Amino acid sequence: MGFMRKLIKDERGFIADIILVGYLVAFISMLAFILGLGYGTVKQANAKYGFFREAVDFSSEAVMLMSQGQYKRNESLGKTFFTAAMDELDFGEYKLVSFRAIEEGDSVFGETAPADGFAAEIRAPIAVLKVPLVGEYTVTIPMQYYSIGQGRRGEDI
Repeated sequence: MGFMRKLIKDERGFIADIILVGYLVAFISMLAFILGLGYGTVKQANAKYGFFREAVDFSSEAVMLMSQGQYKRNESLGKTFFTAAMDELDFGEYKLVSFRAIEEGDSVFGETAPADGFAAEIRAPIAVLKVPLVGEYTVTIPMQYYSIGQGRRGEDI
C-alpha cells in the first residue's frame, strides 16, 4: 500500500503521459485518414477496371458477331467499338497505350493467347487526392486486359 501512495504523490511523469496520449490520438487519426484514402482509391480502381474489361469484351464480341472472328482485318472496327463503349460507360479520362488484335499463339502480356481476340492497355487516373501538407496528388494506374470473342450465337440470353 505504501508503494501506491508514493506513486500517486510522485507526479514527475504526469506531463509526459498527457503528451503521449495526445500523440497516440493524433497517430491513430492520421492512420485512419490514410487507410480511408487507400480504401477509396482501391475501390475506385476496381470499378474502373471492371468498366475497362467490359469495354474490351464488348469490342471483342461485336467484331466476333459482325465479321465471324476476323480480328486482324477488323482491328480498327474493334478499336471504334472499344472507344464507343468507354464513352458509354462514362469511364472518364484515360490514355490508350495499345489496342491490338491477337491471334491464337501470339504472346499477350507475357503469356500465350489460347484463341483470337483483342488486347488493350490503358493508363487511367484513378483519383486526384487533396492531401494535407502535400497538395494535389494524382494516382494513375496502368490497366491491361485480353478478351476472347465468345460468340453467343444460338444461346438464349
